[in-house]
Amino acid sequence: MTRWNLELNTDRIGADYSNMYISQPDLDLCQQIHVFDERCQAFTFVMPGVEDDRAWCYFKNGVPSPTPREGRNSSIRPRW
Repeated sequence: MTRWNLELNTDRIGADYSNMYISQPDLDLCQQIHVFDERCQAFTFVMPGVEDDRAWCYFKNGVPSPTPREGRNSSIRPRW
């Protein structure tokens, strides 16, 4: 899957409407949910070992400012 606007080592803090643990540390799983949920304007993927021993996806109904943070990758919905 093509990653839109992937921001490596970047967190977009705030505007979370949902988050979920994912069983595989795979950024593409977060993006798949993001793409199909119209509410989702941005997401942040947190790698295992950063917040706990699991990977997490944080889905956002807004587009918070980017903040440099190791172990996190974010993306925003493109404006077509």
